[in-house]
Amino acid sequence: MTHTVRGRSAENEPPAALPFDARDGVTAVASTDEHLHMPALVGGPLGRTIASVAIPTVGSIFLLTFFITADAYWVGTRIGPTGLAAVSTSLFWIWCVVSLAELVSVGLTAVAARRHGQRRPDLAARAVGDALVLTLV
Repeated sequence: MTHTVRGRSAENEPPAALPFDARDGVTAVASTDEHLHMPALVGGPLGRTIASVAIPTVGSIFLLTFFITADAYWVGTRIGPTGLAAVSTSLFWIWCVVSLAELVSVGLTAVAARRHGQRRPDLAARAVGDALVLTLV
């Protein structure tokens, strides 16, 4: 059975449209030699590129693991099992706060980079301001 809306069938009904800004999702592409003069992350050998990204990440995880281990050791030896349980439980909340901070950071980077690429510095600055307010809250 065909459902009709205002004299038209549902199959021919256009989808609902959201307000559309001509800059949303549309990017002008130009082929220039600009990229040849700019240092790029992927411009060198693959091993060096992977190391330049991986070393800070591994270092960060190592420092967090060292912090957790040292904290657990000192609390466990000085306070006992109850204190160790409290510290171990608090690690979940630390992980949540770090995750939220990463969420804001990655989101800000994506939105601000997109607005900058669209040559809309006013909206890029607004994204930074919104992220700062969110971070402070």
